[in-house]
Amino acid sequence: MIKKLIGASLALSFITTLAAPVAMAENDNRGRSWNSTSTPPTAEMIICIKNAIDKRDTAIIAGVDAFSTAVKNALSARKDALKAAWDKPDKKERQAALKAAWKAYKEAIKNARKDLKTARQNAWKTFNAERKSCNVRESEPGGGEGADSGL
Repeated sequence: MIKKLIGASLALSFITTLAAPVAMAENDNRGRSWNSTSTPPTAEMIICIKNAIDKRDTAIIAGVDAFSTAVKNALSARKDALKAAWDKPDKKERQAALKAAWKAYKEAIKNARKDLKTARQNAWKTFNAERKSCNVRESEPGGGEGADSGL
């Protein structure tokens, strides 16, 4: 009976020790946390972070626009190349042209995705640096860089 009581009390102490700091901290989606009782941001800090958000999201929008244009161009080029390939009377030439059309399309899409990823990562890198210079340490719950990773 005493062993059970000691075991339960040790378990409760252990859980309380681990849970208390987690409950009192905010996480910024990068594993860092700050105390939720920190000083609220000043008006200057808020203006600064709003400007940083504007720059970040405008850069991501530009990256998505460039991606969309690149995909449209790749689809258009694929369409023309496939149609031209089917005009070739020789099967060997036709198959080579079809293969080349699909290869070029896949490469264009791969590059468009890579460029979008780079634009997104650069936008977030700049934002994180600007957020630091704004001296804003508060996280955005439910958001962060991972929210854009599916773009």
